[in-house]
Amino acid sequence: REVNRIVAESQELGDAVQEGWARQLELEDEIADLKSSIEFAQVQLAETEQRLEEVAVELYMGSTSLASLSVLINASDDEFGAGLEYLREVGGVDDSVINQLRIFRRELDTQTSRLAEASDEQEIVTAELEVMAAQLQEDLIAAQSVYDELVAQQQREEEERRRQVSRVEPGLRQTYTRILRSRGGVAVVPVKDGSCLGCHVALTPQTYNELRKGDLLLSCANCQRILYWKG
Repeated sequence: REVNRIVAESQELGDAVQEGWARQLELEDEIADLKSSIEFAQVQLAETEQRLEEVAVELYMGSTSLASLSVLINASDDEFGAGLEYLREVGGVDDSVINQLRIFRRELDTQTSRLAEASDEQEIVTAELEVMAAQLQEDLIAAQSVYDELVAQQQREEEERRRQVSRVEPGLRQTYTRILRSRGGVAVVPVKDGSCLGCHVALTPQTYNELRKGDLLLSCANCQRILYWKG
């Protein structure tokens, strides 16, 4: 029973470790995808800023510079609208350029939002991966502990078996070993309802009665396995 319990625990921990590894690989793939998304968003931002710089050069009239346009693009909605009106009314900027600035503003808002979302999601997935890695490490330690316990239990049982075997007379020990090898590792079987549970052949009435008395060591006439009365 103790061995069965240890084996069951070992199997459960093994399954948990396998699931942990699989989930860890999934999270690592998610992080890689998010990094690619962040890099792509950063490239888009850089391209938009480059285009904005080109517009600044085109609009340069003494007071309109890249710095002032960057402030305008990143201003609040009200300030952005007022700034565009100023460029149109005071600076004499063409409506096509004003519309282009509006497009830049929308692109920057979209790209900045995507970049922020990807960064936030990366932080969440990275945190989950760290928790998963910590749990996996705990499961591995627990699995090693169960394995060590199983090995120790096996060693104790083997030692007990050697101790018990040493008490058995050599002839009987040889008979047991021979049956064990020839009958698939099962040398001793119980009797139930008058039949050998090794081969399911019915015993003779005499063998059955002598077995119930428990005075003799008896074997099945059909499969030669050693019999014992289960009660």
